[in-house]
Amino acid sequence: MNERDQQRIEMLNRLRAVLMKTENWPIKYMFKFIAKNNPYTMKELMSIIPTTGQTSLKGSKDMNYMSVTHVNYMFSAEEIISLTEKATSIEGVISL
Repeated sequence: MNERDQQRIEMLNRLRAVLMKTENWPIKYMFKFIAKNNPYTMKELMSIIPTTGQTSLKGSKDMNYMSVTHVNYMFSAEEIISLTEKATSIEGVISL
């Protein structure tokens, strides 16, 4: 396992621990991803984001990176973890 994968697993475990304390579902949740601004990465990231909810994109000053924000009602911790896990498995994508 490389360092990136290990950091990703640790981040997902921390997120899961916080979300498991939530008692009232569904919740309105904001996903925030930073992605390299290239057609492959952006297409792959946008393909996993639900069509419901609100999604906004903002480019970095030099347009090398894109900030992708998605706000949606989520019905469980695992639903949030699943989407975050899929997004962060894409090369060039990080979750904030």
